[in-house]
Amino acid sequence: MTRYIPLLIFSLFSFLCSCTSDIDQTGTEKQRVTLTLSLGCRDMVTADFLQPQADDKPSAVAEVRGNTTKGDNTTPSGTGTDLIRNAYVVMCKDRKVEHIYHVINEGGNDFERHQVASISTETGEYTFYSFANLQFNETVEGGEVKSLVIHGVEVMEGQAPLLSVTFRVGEGLPNFRFNNKDYGNVDNMVVSCEYNGFDLVKSNKGRGVPMSNKETHTIDNNMTLVLSLYRLLAKMQMTFNNKTAQPIRILKIETGDITKNTGETLTRPSCTYLFPPLDNNGLVTTNFERITSHDTCSYVHYDKSATPDQSQKIKADGTFTFPDFYINDSEATNAMKSFPLTILMQRQNAEGQWVNDERKALIQLPRIPRNTVAYVKINLTDYVLKLKAFTYAPIGG
Repeated sequence: MTRYIPLLIFSLFSFLCSCTSDIDQTGTEKQRVTLTLSLGCRDMVTADFLQPQADDKPSAVAEVRGNTTKGDNTTPSGTGTDLIRNAYVVMCKDRKVEHIYHVINEGGNDFERHQVASISTETGEYTFYSFANLQFNETVEGGEVKSLVIHGVEVMEGQAPLLSVTFRVGEGLPNFRFNNKDYGNVDNMVVSCEYNGFDLVKSNKGRGVPMSNKETHTIDNNMTLVLSLYRLLAKMQMTFNNKTAQPIRILKIETGDITKNTGETLTRPSCTYLFPPLDNNGLVTTNFERITSHDTCSYVHYDKSATPDQSQKIKADGTFTFPDFYINDSEATNAMKSFPLTILMQRQNAEGQWVNDERKALIQLPRIPRNTVAYVKINLTDYVLKLKAFTYAPIGG
């Protein structure tokens, strides 16, 4: 029996060591767990909606229907999608940067979801800052990203970005900088928005649709997290139904109260937040209250008024859906809290000549947040319409 005593003592010692957790300076027990991170982009969901009104003249009737989309005018892979092309995840604890991960598809194709890393880490509360398809500058040492610069606008001020933020491993959360001066906390960073008329292939220097998010999670066990990215832009999809007995030409489509493109001449940061504003239910909303340089415009999505023969023609009793119109996240500022819609079209008179006919409607959406799509159905008729407004449950309601 004596020969077994050392073996039993050693086994007991090993067992105790395997169950022992680290103790920090405050006496708090720290455990290490395995964390697997993935990164994905959210589907674009419908904006909240009501059925719009018609005015007291023959008018376009606009109504929004619920749906989700990944972009009807996108290509499956490579350039020309609204998916992830080049991304980074910044992992922080106690407002200090612990890791920066570069996420890219080695095959070169855009992706909807990708694994980030599988690591051993301490339990606790972590904040993750995720970015995709923005202008980045990284510093890599020993195969790991040690610092990451994110540009908020394409303009440079000398050798430095006019508007940017820099994360560094081992350092605290940074302030964002504007015109070579600290401007504010990264959580409140604002960036330019140039998404009215966004082109999936040509805009943003061909980087794709910019995305971002900030989220906080408690890591208390071995677990897998799927981090989410929200596109910084929104879009509208308009379907025209010609309810008349004659063909119609669509010459011009214009929506009011759309957030104005920033432009490249800046005197102060503008014009939307880098991270998605959330409402009390945790849903993405719009918030421009603290952005004094925010401005709106009446944005023309489509214009063939100068060349009517090249305009979109819709046959009698026909239907046509325009390619998605990309816009900045926007909020209706008028008293009706709706987006004014103006349509210039042409119809034929008794002599067969094309004559202009302008119609107006209200798209009764109080806001069109980022990463949402407004599906607008427009019925073109010869009649004065008396409509009732109906409310529909929001997504998840």
